[in-house]
Amino acid sequence: MTPLPMTESGLDRISELRKDAAFVAEQWQKPDTMFVVIGGGRVELADDGEGTVARWHRAAQGTAPTGDRIFLGVDSNQTAYFAVSGEPGGSNIAGLRELATMSAFDAVAEMARLATAVGVLNWHEKHQHCPICGERTQVTAAGWERICPADGSHHFPRVDPAVIMLVEDETGRALLARQARWPEGWFSTLAGFVEPGESFEAAVTREVAEEAGVTVVDHRYFATQPWPFPSSVMVGFRAWAADSPEPTPDGVELAEARWFTPEELLRDCEAGLVKLPSRLSISRALIEDWYGGALPGGWGER
Repeated sequence: MTPLPMTESGLDRISELRKDAAFVAEQWQKPDTMFVVIGGGRVELADDGEGTVARWHRAAQGTAPTGDRIFLGVDSNQTAYFAVSGEPGGSNIAGLRELATMSAFDAVAEMARLATAVGVLNWHEKHQHCPICGERTQVTAAGWERICPADGSHHFPRVDPAVIMLVEDETGRALLARQARWPEGWFSTLAGFVEPGESFEAAVTREVAEEAGVTVVDHRYFATQPWPFPSSVMVGFRAWAADSPEPTPDGVELAEARWFTPEELLRDCEAGLVKLPSRLSISRALIEDWYGGALPGGWGER
């Protein structure tokens, strides 16, 4: 399968050396070290001659903000990459979702590096105080840990697991749904967060039953994808229903839920009646895996 966006950065994270302050400082001082500035999940854009990309800077130029500094890793040429929290410069800035929809932007490694940076910095922005005693925590381990100076507790970037599933009935139709907050015509696969004490498979079964009134009897792992909006990892499944009941949207999470044959979905996509998630999302990959090829149209496209 073609690598999903945000999954393969091409970097060796060298996580065992994050607490080696001398090593991290050495990486930062290398003449070819690169960094990207991220604030509020947004990054400055640049044009590399082939399309729009994130603007990376050389650390040796001494223009980095004074915010939290995250060591992302080194590439195959031993070039080090960092992310720094701060206000992105320039007037042309965007979040990952916007960047991924730009027609010329299809760099898998670039998206994965940015997803890592955004995910870790989102956590730093929202977890600056100790959840035990309330003291302001200190950044350590090259940006991958916070320590409370009062009680000595250690805190690490949070990742919330969620399941996302393409459900198929006994006739081969796919179950797609529209969330209540989405515009008319926007459809996607079902998804939901995993609860404490619950397996991924159990979460698939529960979410489909709760939101659409459909009983899942089998499931198969598909793939995973980091989803830093703000801090999830999506665990994808293909799933199969016991029969072909009429879906019953819960009216809270879902406003609509429908079974589609491949022919119906292609027809409605071509007519603009149905729009699918962007190709940034594992949801699109699940749908096109079931369909057997690419489908036209996407959210936000005219």
